[in-house]
Amino acid sequence: MKSKLKKSAMTPNDFIAMRLPRRQAKQNALKFYMEDLEDVEDRSNSDDEVTFPHKRKFEEIMSESNYLPLKSSRLRKINKNALKSVTHGKQLLRNRLSFHKNFVSSERRSTRSCSKSSDSNDSTDLKKKVSQDLASKSVKNDNDKSHTNVRPVRQQRVTRLLESSTHPNSDTPQEPSKTRKNSIGGRTLRLRDPESPVKSLRSEAPLSPREVSTSLTEIPTFYPTEEEFQRPLHYIQSIAPRAEPFGMCKIIPPSSWKLEGKISEDTRFTSQKQFTHKLYKRFGPNVEKLECIRKHMEVLNPDEQFQIPEIGGVELDICDLDRTIQECGGMRHEVEKKKWARVADTMNVPKMAQDRGTKLYDAYCKFLLSYNDLSAEEKSKLQSQVKAERMKVKREDQEEDCIVKGKNMSLGRFIQMARNTASHHQRELSLSTEETEKQFWEIVRNRSRHVAIHGGHVDTKTQTCSLFPVKKENQYSRHPWNLNLLPQHPLSLLKYLGPVPGVTVPTLHVGMLYTASCWSTDIHHLPYVQYLHGEADIVWYSVPSQEEAKFKSVMKELIPTLVSNSPRWLKEDTAMVPPEILLQKGVHLSRCVQSPHQFVVVFPRSYTATISCGYTLAESAHFATKDWIQLGLKTATTLQMCKEPELFSMDELICQIMEDTTASSDLLRTIIPYYEQILQRELSHRRMLSDLGVTLGRRMATPTHTRLSQSASRRASLDSEEVTTRCEVTKKICYLSLLMNSTTDQTYCLEQGVLQAQKKKKSKFCLIYRYTEEELKKIMEDAKTRLTALSPPEPAPVQRRKSRKSES
Repeated sequence: MKSKLKKSAMTPNDFIAMRLPRRQAKQNALKFYMEDLEDVEDRSNSDDEVTFPHKRKFEEIMSESNYLPLKSSRLRKINKNALKSVTHGKQLLRNRLSFHKNFVSSERRSTRSCSKSSDSNDSTDLKKKVSQDLASKSVKNDNDKSHTNVRPVRQQRVTRLLESSTHPNSDTPQEPSKTRKNSIGGRTLRLRDPESPVKSLRSEAPLSPREVSTSLTEIPTFYPTEEEFQRPLHYIQSIAPRAEPFGMCKIIPPSSWKLEGKISEDTRFTSQKQFTHKLYKRFGPNVEKLECIRKHMEVLNPDEQFQIPEIGGVELDICDLDRTIQECGGMRHEVEKKKWARVADTMNVPKMAQDRGTKLYDAYCKFLLSYNDLSAEEKSKLQSQVKAERMKVKREDQEEDCIVKGKNMSLGRFIQMARNTASHHQRELSLSTEETEKQFWEIVRNRSRHVAIHGGHVDTKTQTCSLFPVKKENQYSRHPWNLNLLPQHPLSLLKYLGPVPGVTVPTLHVGMLYTASCWSTDIHHLPYVQYLHGEADIVWYSVPSQEEAKFKSVMKELIPTLVSNSPRWLKEDTAMVPPEILLQKGVHLSRCVQSPHQFVVVFPRSYTATISCGYTLAESAHFATKDWIQLGLKTATTLQMCKEPELFSMDELICQIMEDTTASSDLLRTIIPYYEQILQRELSHRRMLSDLGVTLGRRMATPTHTRLSQSASRRASLDSEEVTTRCEVTKKICYLSLLMNSTTDQTYCLEQGVLQAQKKKKSKFCLIYRYTEEELKKIMEDAKTRLTALSPPEPAPVQRRKSRKSES
């Protein structure tokens, strides 16, 4: 009769693969697999033989032959159950952690490869010890043949288990005893309770540019039907509840949309030059060395202006030229062997550029030859001066612009520069959008290369360069999604303004590789639509309106010298902050890739940024519904307080709506309260000026008829004749009235006019007005009369018949 095990000498964990049924072994497999990994990590750097906990316990039991006489068949079953326990544990853990997605980050992968190469001898010895331990038999029995058949399978699986675990770093501080820490594939697993499965999975490594696209929230994409696509603003309003929380959305037209825009390459415009390496932080290794060279040049030639040369329309990276010459053997080696063509190829200068070798030689002789002859002490002195000037700029908050005015050029010249730029900065022209995006953020973040890119924003009315057709014979000339017509949509309030550049007139955006639109929001918080005609993709980033406070605090922390304390805290063309940094700071970001022939809609108060992945032509136009009026008035007040010029007058917009005899009752009901506020403010300021002695007054020399009573061509001619007058102080458009100082010919809005009249009592002031007080009141009365006529009559109250008891 078989003797039984002494239960006092065993614990419940001793029955891991021996007495537990298969279902219970599966439930505990994850816990024991984690114990196995922890044991391997704790003992991998020690001289002890590495074995797994259940294997060591099994050997201890087998050594006590008096307590456990077992048959060979039972031993094979125990060994088989042990293998199943480890296999199930591995499978459950991998399923729980989703190792098939983002198994290891690029930084962790490089770190793990370095640790493997440095500890290759230790890992080899460790595997040999485990193999020897598994190959040795702990219990000898007669059926040796059947037992050895299991050995290769077990050895192979445990070796995979060992390879999947990483070597612990001896410098890493130990975790508390209540928390177990295991490192698998660059991930950190934390078990809060040793008896429970994995509680959380969190990456300790910072996000890499490759992981940015998967970590950002994807902006929603909508596919309207043919019928929905015929009513653009109705469709945008229908998807707004789902799309506005992301800040923007993408709309893909139906298959019937096949617009092919055409533009002349003779179209001329003034470009913008963008220094990509300065978009995030203005100072970096490349800028520092270039400033040292510039200061040295000022000493040699004080009267000569420091200007970086261009080769094929691409600005030369002087610091990169210096590094390339040194790598090729120095200046003398290159002059003697005349291998400047090889230097140009190494720097990836376009081969189509004329005299590229000669231009490189001239640039080296002019900028670098004398600088390289300086001693180390002289270079250190220049470097100290540059750093001192940089500290002064930071103290005074006088950061230079990263986007400056460029040259006036034709579109054909711009296309040629775009090709040379792509050839210079990308050795492989067939890179994907994600790879181009990664390269852009590496340039912005590292700041070790000099990258100057061009772009442009063209008024399509002035240059007549809209890619949307205007001729009637084209079927898309009257299409509702034609951006020339979108601001004039019946639901858009901007139709009352007439042509306004940058608002109701579409803007053409021309870009090349790495052309970026910095983080910004619309100046009037207007929603707008942008259509990409071609040819490359545009990457969009968006911060919705509800994240503005968090976004502002993070930007002020990261770039304090570029963010102000005013309500208009971030101006256009100021900064591009990498998205992975914003994500780490807790800002909610969304991202999408706009391909050619797709629309994007940006909602009010959203902050956006874009990156062009090649030569691009895009067109944008604004619109506004009655729900925007309150935000528009608030924004106009903010612009006036910040003394920034507005693009159009909100007073004009509201007055034009009030005078429109075809306005709907809903629109009038929304507009009348705002007009009452404007009327009270206007009349109050006029009375204050009258009390201060301003008696002179005259009417503005502008047409008083409403624009809606004129034809489109007549409205355009009236707008061209009317000169916009702004306040000298607040830059506000003086639409209803203004105060002119007859002595200095300076003009002021009435708010500032009251202050000027109080300060300069001896000056002569004249009030210039568009409407008299009676006319302003009549506009109010007429609008209320129309609203009453349009509103349905209220039903008469039903009078209940009195009962006889009440009558008595």
